[in-house]
Amino acid sequence: MSNARHGNFSSSNIWKLMSNGKGADKNGNDKNGNPLVGAPFKTYVQETRFEMRLGRALSTDVSSRPALWGTLVEAYVNDAHVGLEYELASTERLEHQFIAHWTGAPDLISDDCVGDIKCPQLKNFCELSEICLAGDVFELKASYPEYFWQLVSNAILTDVDYAELIVFCPYQDELAAIRELAVEAGDKFKFIFYAKDDELAYLPRDSFYKNVARLRFNVSGNVKEELSDRVELAVEKLLVGVLELA
Repeated sequence: MSNARHGNFSSSNIWKLMSNGKGADKNGNDKNGNPLVGAPFKTYVQETRFEMRLGRALSTDVSSRPALWGTLVEAYVNDAHVGLEYELASTERLEHQFIAHWTGAPDLISDDCVGDIKCPQLKNFCELSEICLAGDVFELKASYPEYFWQLVSNAILTDVDYAELIVFCPYQDELAAIRELAVEAGDKFKFIFYAKDDELAYLPRDSFYKNVARLRFNVSGNVKEELSDRVELAVEKLLVGVLELA
């Protein structure tokens, strides 16, 4: 199995496999106890099957400005704000030891924890900061399932019991350093250098919110099992579909 992102179920999109169909019980099952999956599950399996057959990613879209901003600022956060308890994860994607077609690329790892850095636009930053301030893992799972399940997936792939979400938005006086990074990073990031301050996501120094918000939580065995069961089901559907189409 290739550990490329395309043709595999990746941590960043794995939340789609946790979607339940209409009428599912609290465990995601129908009245007979069988998994009742939602439309995102089915679509993601189909798209992954297409990528396997293509041998490349489906999407040909260029990265959006918010996505490029996030990519660049994550590098700044790691250098300027993440503590020594973490190491940068390898650029090589990780594979699940036993379940095929399950990969992920965490940002940060330590002996017992995996971390991911998010640099969202202002509204999402405020929402996520509130969740972190409240220490509300249940709200993270409900409102940002893509982040919750990404962290759970990466905790499984790195065999640790804790995960941490790190959310960042720069103070206005940090924009100068970020602009310097933008120039060094290449042409597609130059819009950050030329943008006015108010065209970029930043916080005033006297903001209620701090520039870094963190939420660390225990990834329970039950949650790991729940996700693993869904990925196994998705792989089963993926491979059966490939055989049927071959």
